[in-house]
Amino acid sequence: MDEIGIALLGGGVRGAAHIGVLQALNENNIFPNRVSGTSAGSIIGVLYCAGHTPKDILKLSHEKAFLKIFKIGFFK
Repeated sequence: MDEIGIALLGGGVRGAAHIGVLQALNENNIFPNRVSGTSAGSIIGVLYCAGHTPKDILKLSHEKAFLKIFKIGFFK
């Protein structure tokens, strides 16, 4: 099995753009099995590594409880 790694950046809500990157990779049969991340990227990475698909993560990201994670960064 090939090792494929990806690094996901932070940046609050901008970090959520990684959901689309993961979706595009998966659509092309590329499934990273090594994931690292910072800030928002780490949250997306944890969800992906826990077995959630990018579509699941996107759906989850629209839930009010999930958005509270990013609320702190908006008001600083």
